[in-house]
Amino acid sequence: MTSFIWKLKKTINLQKALEGELTFQFPFREESKTVFEWAIKEQSHWRPRYLLALLYKARNRDNEAYNLLSSLHEDVNFAPFYSFFLHSWNQIMQLKKII
Repeated sequence: MTSFIWKLKKTINLQKALEGELTFQFPFREESKTVFEWAIKEQSHWRPRYLLALLYKARNRDNEAYNLLSSLHEDVNFAPFYSFFLHSWNQIMQLKKII
């Protein structure tokens, strides 16, 4: 029974996090990566992917950030997402021109 309650609490907390405000959130701690990866496995919501992509971008892992963002197939009602996606896409295109 304890395992069930623990899983239920995790699910409720994840749902609260997915519904929270994203404005001015810029993940920078390496420990956050594990949490975002877990959240991605638990739900197909766009927010953990967006936050993980921001973390990748901060680590100069542009390809991984772009791949995460481009793997989304849902409507996102958050303008900074599209700004970041376009910026990532432009950087990837510039790298392809150099190579």
